[in-house]
Amino acid sequence: MVKIEQAYAFQIVRTARLLRLHFTRFALREGFDISQEQWLILNKLAQNPGLSQLELGDSLIHDKPNITRILAGMEKKKLIQRRVDSEDRRVMRVRLTAAGHKIHTELSARVAAERHTVQAGLSDTDFAALMRVCAQLENNITKSFVAE
Repeated sequence: MVKIEQAYAFQIVRTARLLRLHFTRFALREGFDISQEQWLILNKLAQNPGLSQLELGDSLIHDKPNITRILAGMEKKKLIQRRVDSEDRRVMRVRLTAAGHKIHTELSARVAAERHTVQAGLSDTDFAALMRVCAQLENNITKSFVAE
């Protein structure tokens, strides 16, 4: 029997939780009231303006109720704007507001600098291996969904 501490899935989940906690503390220390999930959405929308709510949720692995809740909170903070698609009224398009762009711009350089602290002692080769392993795990897992 494998001890939980030796299970790669446990280590991935543990590291993801630590990264989320670290980001929350870092953002607050920098004067930003933004969660890791909100930051990921800001980044995604800065790179892909006008994504649909469904595309955004799918790309970030969020279910419909969860992405709706996160976006509602961001809309309340005036970071994003949701609008019905002009060609398909069932589709909700999401864009950054001026305030969302401002936070993204202000926080981007700080996040990049903080990333160096978090990644200290790891090489480009280490990250290439990590990305390869994660991609293979994701591929194997998504294949199992199709088989069901």
